[in-house]
Formats: sequence, structure tokens, C-alpha cells
Amino acid sequence: MTTRIPALLRSPNTAIALALAITAVMLIPFIATVNDFLANIAQLLGANTLLLQTLAPLESQLVGATFRALSPARAVSMGPFLTITLGQHPTSVYIDWNCTGWQSWLILTITLLVGLHGSYTRRSKLATAAAAMAGTFVVNIARITTVILVAIYIGTEQALLYHTYGGIVTLGAWLIVFWLIAYRYLLRKPEPKAGVSGR
Repeated sequence: MTTRIPALLRSPNTAIALALAITAVMLIPFIATVNDFLANIAQLLGANTLLLQTLAPLESQLVGATFRALSPARAVSMGPFLTITLGQHPTSVYIDWNCTGWQSWLILTITLLVGLHGSYTRRSKLATAAAAMAGTFVVNIARITTVILVAIYIGTEQALLYHTYGGIVTLGAWLIVFWLIAYRYLLRKPEPKAGVSGR
């Protein structure tokens, strides 16, 4: 009995996307392992201050807005601090620079440098990079939101565990889905130039 492989799985682009996504997933535990080393380098370069003053407050506001939009919670953000009140039990959250998801941006940059290397149109490369950055930002907001939900409804220890390992799984799943979509729908080869006939 023969098994038919869907055309999508036989596509060379799909094979490249899967290889790239698998490589990205393999990078995740490596970066998680050397996280302290990378964090020390980031601090030496002053990236921690930049992230704490820019990205952390923005994520705090957006996470608060997410809670207000999707639940009856009262959410108040001030800089990297966020207070969420469900019923009579307020939960205070501090989004540290090391919790902003900067590791995901590092991994994304590596995959973009590899994945966009090829004879694709400049417009499709820019569109792919923009979609990747927007999607990664949304994934980070969702990750922080779910960590807080785990802390509220299950417990702080479970939230810390999810913060460490759930984020890795989430990022890996996002990169796999993104690159499959990118090679299937976003990246385009240049149109072949028409020949010029002489007289």
C-alpha cells in the first residue's frame, strides 16, 4: 500500500522551513543554558537599562490592556510594574528586563539571517521580517499574560516553572509555524526577466 505525501510536505521550501525551525528550536535550550552568561554581557553593554526603560513598560501596558479587554480584571501599569485585581485579591507583577523576552529576539534574528538568505525579492524579505517581529512581540505579550494567569489561579511556583519552560515551548512552536507560513506564502522569487529580441 502506497502512502501519498501531501504536496506541501514535498515542497523544497517546506523542507527548508522545517530545517530552519528545527535549528531554531535546537538553539533555544542552548540560549537558555547560557542565559546567565548572555545576561552578564547584556548588562555590560547597558542593554538591561535600555530594555527596562523601553520594552518592559510597553509590555506592562499591553499586558494590562489585554487583561482589561479579555476579563473583568482591573489592571494598572506604571513603568515595568503591573497590578492586576480579580475580585478582592490584587496581584503585583514586576517585568524585569530579563523577562521581556529578549532571548526570543536573539533567536529570531539568527533565524532571519539564515532564512532570508536567498534569491527572494526585497519586498518579500521586508514583509517576512516585519511579520516575524510583529508575531514575536505578540507571542511575548501572550507569554507574559499566561504566566500571570498561572500565578493567579495556580500558584507562584508553578508560574515560575511555566515562565522558564513554557516560554521555550511557546517560542519553538511559534518559529515552526512562522517559517512554514513564510516559505509558503510570504517569500517570493523574482520574476524572470523577459528576453530582448534583436532586429
